[in-house]
Amino acid sequence: MENKQELQIIETKVGGMNRMVEETKVEDKDQLASVSDKIKDIKKLQKFIKSEMDKTIKPAKEIIDATKDRFNPFLNACIDAEKGLKEKAQVFMVAEQKKENEEREKIAKKVETGYIKPETAVNKMEEVKEAEKTSRTATSTLSMKMLKVPGKIDESKVPEEYWIPKQLDMMKISKVIRAGVEIPGVEIVEKPSMASR
Repeated sequence: MENKQELQIIETKVGGMNRMVEETKVEDKDQLASVSDKIKDIKKLQKFIKSEMDKTIKPAKEIIDATKDRFNPFLNACIDAEKGLKEKAQVFMVAEQKKENEEREKIAKKVETGYIKPETAVNKMEEVKEAEKTSRTATSTLSMKMLKVPGKIDESKVPEEYWIPKQLDMMKISKVIRAGVEIPGVEIVEKPSMASR
């Protein structure tokens, strides 16, 4: 089938289905029984539509999968290369930050021991070269942030406000109610459920 013919056939069948639904009345047992057959016909139409869709979708998926198989190794190599360069830059920047911190600590210790005066320490602190956290060029920027993240946790000391409260087990409640057992605080509502084969 060509695309236009496929769509015309499907459109005609769906139009007929919609008219049938509008015209269907369920006022007696015979009409109720006919609904089951009509639902079966609708399911057949759904299968037909899906099979027509698959004629286009399946080859497209195969093309997409083949393209991904071909290009993903190169994309992954780029991701790994970027990660590797960032790691190298990070090692350097962290080392520079460590040098800066050590230099500042030395000056602070000299003040604590009385080796230098606080005024002199202030001047020396200003002379300490600040570690760069950002590297810029005309076309790019590379920066490092120091994020605060949790380490070891002693759960017994964590305040209650940081805990997720207990939640109702809705699956268990539903199962017990279906078995006919009443649960205090839980209203039982009857809801219709339709099934067809």
